[in-house]
Amino acid sequence: MLDQETNKTVFHDTYQKSVTVIGAGISGLRAAGILHKEGFQVKLLEASDYIGGRLKTNRSLSNYAFDEGGCWIHTPIGNPLTEMAQKLGVETVVTDDNWIIVYDENGEKIPNEKFEREKEHFNSVLKNVSRFGEVGTSFEHIYKREYAEDMSLIQQFLFSTYLTSETGDLNQLSSKYYDIEESFEGTDTIVKDGYDLLISYLAEGLDIELDQRVRSIDYTAAKVRVKTDTKEYTSDYVIVTVPLGVLKKGSISFTPSLPKGKQEAIKKIGVNQVNKFFVEWEKSFWDPTQFIGYTNAEKHKFNYFLNVKIVKPTVNGLITFAFGKEASRLENKEDHEVIEEIMKSLRVMYGYNIPMPKNILRSKWVHNENTFGSYSYASLETRPEDFDRMAKSIDGKLFFAGEHTIKEYFSSVHGAYLSGFREANKILSLTKGK
Repeated sequence: MLDQETNKTVFHDTYQKSVTVIGAGISGLRAAGILHKEGFQVKLLEASDYIGGRLKTNRSLSNYAFDEGGCWIHTPIGNPLTEMAQKLGVETVVTDDNWIIVYDENGEKIPNEKFEREKEHFNSVLKNVSRFGEVGTSFEHIYKREYAEDMSLIQQFLFSTYLTSETGDLNQLSSKYYDIEESFEGTDTIVKDGYDLLISYLAEGLDIELDQRVRSIDYTAAKVRVKTDTKEYTSDYVIVTVPLGVLKKGSISFTPSLPKGKQEAIKKIGVNQVNKFFVEWEKSFWDPTQFIGYTNAEKHKFNYFLNVKIVKPTVNGLITFAFGKEASRLENKEDHEVIEEIMKSLRVMYGYNIPMPKNILRSKWVHNENTFGSYSYASLETRPEDFDRMAKSIDGKLFFAGEHTIKEYFSSVHGAYLSGFREANKILSLTKGK
């Protein structure tokens, strides 16, 4: 089995047990890699035509690797992904949320002192809502009850950028459990040249079949049968690492049906909707700061910009975001329509004579049949034990990993990674002494 302190395996006799891992995201790759090294026969099935899942690096532009999904290593001190990046020599750059210039709806810079006061109020609200939160009651309801006021545009910006983006819409967000996850230490870092550098390392030596969309899993017999659109696989164990959104859609049928507790957890845990947009110009025209904010009245879209030039000086680009219903709506828009909406925000801040961009890259996670959303959050119906239910194995044959299965670190890349470690450890424990 695995030693949690040294991160090394200490048991090796597996008698060639077989494992099918469904999903080649970071949790599936981590689990498969450990078991492969321990002598298991491991087959990894991936529905899409690339590995990494929601860690997808778009390298269609020669000068920049755009991470359409995860790009940050959050709270990097003590985070296992930091150790991996350092081992591989993968460069990371610290991103400081306080290095920001924020504009109001008239295009005027908000004085830093005023913005800091608003942030203090925002942080106070977060603490109070957490303290007064009630099971089954939304964050929005508690906010309105305790403060009896409408949010200012600055507060709206703060909630959208620093809460909704990481959780879900406030009217669906649990006031009691929205912040139950834990974290490591330190200021977030961004992977400078693409998260796929870590993904490629984890995939080395693994037997991975792409374009294999799993349709059914039958764990009735001693061996588990997995059927895709074109093939059938049989193994001693199966690890399911598909995103929560896919489980919610019922894209995979299970025989027998999943236990009631797991079905309820799948239903109750929320899935956030977030999309990212990289826009590039011939020359930069924006402030030489790491982040740029815009406190416009239109919520959850193009009000927060990451200056790529700070991360990679040779690239004149900005990354911006859309959350919730806006993330979904924009997936149906053409590139030129999206550009125009982004430019609408930028023109208020920098004037109507700013140039049009030369490139745009974008993610589409909401309607993607391999994801149906971005990551999990504690919704109105969610209880902490729901994440534990998601992690519970069935009959010693069927196992579950992914960011939605780890109560301490859900919605994070490191959570997904650690869940893969956890499930491999479970299987190794079962084989001990056999």
